[in-house]
Amino acid sequence: MTFLNRFLLLTAMLTVTKHYSQVKFEISSFNNYVIRDSVKSITYSFDSGSEHSNLFDKGKFDHKFGGISLIQNANGGFKFIKKGRIREDIPGLGNVRTNANILANEEFAKDNCIPVDLLLGSRAMKNYTLHFDNKRGILSSVDLLPANIDEYIKLELKHGFFDYDYYTFLEVNGHREKFLVDTGYSGQIALESAEGLPSASDSYSFFDLVAFRVSQTTLNRHDSAVVKHNDIIFKNNVVYSFSNNGMNIIGNAFFLNFEDVIFDLKNKCIYLRNEKERYDPFSDDIIFGADADNNIHIVYIKSSSKYYVDGFRIGDQVVLEDKGLERRLLDSPCETIDILRKWKLNNNGDFALSKVSSR
Repeated sequence: MTFLNRFLLLTAMLTVTKHYSQVKFEISSFNNYVIRDSVKSITYSFDSGSEHSNLFDKGKFDHKFGGISLIQNANGGFKFIKKGRIREDIPGLGNVRTNANILANEEFAKDNCIPVDLLLGSRAMKNYTLHFDNKRGILSSVDLLPANIDEYIKLELKHGFFDYDYYTFLEVNGHREKFLVDTGYSGQIALESAEGLPSASDSYSFFDLVAFRVSQTTLNRHDSAVVKHNDIIFKNNVVYSFSNNGMNIIGNAFFLNFEDVIFDLKNKCIYLRNEKERYDPFSDDIIFGADADNNIHIVYIKSSSKYYVDGFRIGDQVVLEDKGLERRLLDSPCETIDILRKWKLNNNGDFALSKVSSR
């Protein structure tokens, strides 16, 4: 075989070969995809709702000064923050170059139990075609779409002329609504208004990190809604609405309803396959948090729970009857959700608690 024939054969093989790298991912207690680099002890996640990547600086990255950024949070506030130029080899993605907003330092990240070090924004995600296999927990960065792409539901995306916020349109109970695609948001389909929705069947109050500060958020649950995209009706018929403020958002818990999800932001598409049993982002009745003064507070409560009926509210300081459980919460304040769920699984009962003070 001549050199030219070998070259042409190699070129043909490279053209048709599907190049990819794979890495295992986890689902955090906040319903986000998380990649762990066990060698560097660094965790990564994805935030398509932010144009820029965001760094919670815990001293693990060797970054250079990348300028100043003016950002606005969901409540309309503005703040100047520093940016860092990051060049990092990320498992499954390879060498990633991104300018990241430095949102917080190590102390803030520790006090607020921020579970990741770096959130890759939409500009960084746009450089990859990301295939999340939710059934096997594997992320693949692929060059080509799978041969069975016709089996997928295609969500067509739009983005602004001057920004990289990606939006799609869904029809909810006959109303066409514009939604921000935000993988950094832990919920499912949330609307800024309950207008046109069935009456709320439940509500959830919790503390949420909104860019610069922790604030209280309340969501209402609406069952039996009809959600469509281009005449395709989703099996998931539960949507949420904000009681106080917000915008129309599709969060990461929505994508966990499918066995396969492909983010192809470069071509403004998301592909979904095999919708399964609904992933419930609000399965807990109550969640506690521990503060720096060794006090335990309610940080999340469901209005249909016995705790709410008994008069407990978000922000209440409480003491638990099970002192062993209380000690574990105080010793591991960033693992409270996992600790509480394991306790519920092993004890098959409710938490016995009493109120010390109200917020």
